[in-house]
Parts: sequence; structure tokens; C-alpha cells
Amino acid sequence: MSSLVHLTAHPLTEDHSSSLTIGKKFLEAYRSFHPQDEVKMLNLIEAGVPLIAGRSTRSA
Repeated sequence: MSSLVHLTAHPLTEDHSSSLTIGKKFLEAYRSFHPQDEVKMLNLIEAGVPLIAGRSTRSA
């Protein structure tokens, strides 16, 4: 048996986040192919991890 840790760090709900929607679909597919694996989920926003403020990583 393997373990998967799924981290989310998005302040919006799945209704407003494509990345959360894609993550949910990934987990559904993963669980269907690996039903014996343990899946641990951690929402960093709910866990109280502070947001990071700083420069954008995009090219100018």
C-alpha cells in the first residue's frame, strides 16, 4: 500500500477554482485505480498557514 498526500492552498471554493476542481477529479481517478492506497488531504488555508506575500513569479 502506498500513501498520497494531497495539498490544497486556495482561499476560494471549488465553485470558483479550476485548480480545486481538477484536483478533485484527480483524486477520484487515483482512488479508482489505487483503492488500497491511503490518501491524506491537507488544506493549508484551513490549517492556518499564512499566505505568502511578495514579488510575482511572472516575467515582466
